[in-house]
Amino acid sequence: MTINPNKRRIVVVEPGKLPEERIIGENLEDFQKVVGGNIETTRDEKLPGMIIVVNEEGKIRGLPWNRRIKNGGAIDYISGTFFVIGD
Repeated sequence: MTINPNKRRIVVVEPGKLPEERIIGENLEDFQKVVGGNIETTRDEKLPGMIIVVNEEGKIRGLPWNRRIKNGGAIDYISGTFFVIGD
C-alpha cells in the first residue's frame, strides 16, 4: 500500500475498543481531531521508536480510562482516545 507523503499511518486506541490502523494528515489539526482536543506526547518503554499522542486534558476532563503506560520507570495511565505513531 502506497501512502501519500503528506499522510501518516497511525494506530488509534479508543477506550474499550481494539486498536485500529488509520491514515491521517500530518498537520496539528489532524492530530487534534483524532484525540478530541489539544495534544500532548509521551512514550511507553514497551514501544521503542514510537510516540504516543494523547489529549493533554484527558485526565482533568474525566475522559474514560484507556491504557496504562510505563515511562522512565514511572507508571501512568492514559484517559481518552490516543494514537501511536513512529518517531
